[in-house]
Amino acid sequence: MLPGASWFPVGCRLRTRAFGERVAVNFGSWANRYDLRSMQVRSSQRYRSIGLVGVDGSGKSTQIDLLRTSLGRTGNHVVTIHPYGRKLLRWLPSSRNVHHATPLACQGRPRIRRRVVAVVECLDIACYLWLSHARCLMLARLGRQPVWLLSDRTFDCLVVKHTRLRTLPARVLSWFRALTPSCDAIIWLQVEPAVAAGRDREFDPAYYDDMTRYYQAAAHRRGWVVVAVAADTSPRTIAGEIGKQIGIADAGCARHSQRDHV
Repeated sequence: MLPGASWFPVGCRLRTRAFGERVAVNFGSWANRYDLRSMQVRSSQRYRSIGLVGVDGSGKSTQIDLLRTSLGRTGNHVVTIHPYGRKLLRWLPSSRNVHHATPLACQGRPRIRRRVVAVVECLDIACYLWLSHARCLMLARLGRQPVWLLSDRTFDCLVVKHTRLRTLPARVLSWFRALTPSCDAIIWLQVEPAVAAGRDREFDPAYYDDMTRYYQAAAHRRGWVVVAVAADTSPRTIAGEIGKQIGIADAGCARHSQRDHV
């Protein structure tokens, strides 16, 4: 993991030469102000980040839109991201073996090509997340509005995907996750596999069953906030429940908002 505030001894100083002058940087004070892993400004509440995770068809994009409009109407600057697939390295060739494979097809030792593609994908999303968090941090420091980062999926979704496909060892995925900035709160939209399959209709029903089991294990291990999504529950009701979890009173209300999409 990246070092936090407790790693740096108080009073530890780094002296270097810059433009002919001696500059002292107090790492103890600096590290107490910033969390290097989540890029969170500890001294204020001007920047918060929320991530939604869940299987395809659980309603993540709909809830991101409702949260975005609700936060925007209260004067916040809202940035939405989608850290999944190819982002910074779209020009590199992809592999259908990784994106559409099944655990049965990935039994045994993965081929070198699949493993390389998976590593590149993890590096791509990790860099994308670092840039997104750094941009929001700068907006919070230099702007006048509070900044919210809403993430439609997180790096944990990538971990769940490659854990299911067995394309990368668990220790490699854990290492990538430790080096990637995380959200202040991660909310798992727990939906029945049959409901998700009926909404998405892109994969076979066994896929939704498998992904639900892997997400359930990850939620238990990581301590995610769980919001149950029933088939007859309206999106605004779900948004209201999410709002209660993160301290937004009217998350189910939708109006025009100021927003960015990265």
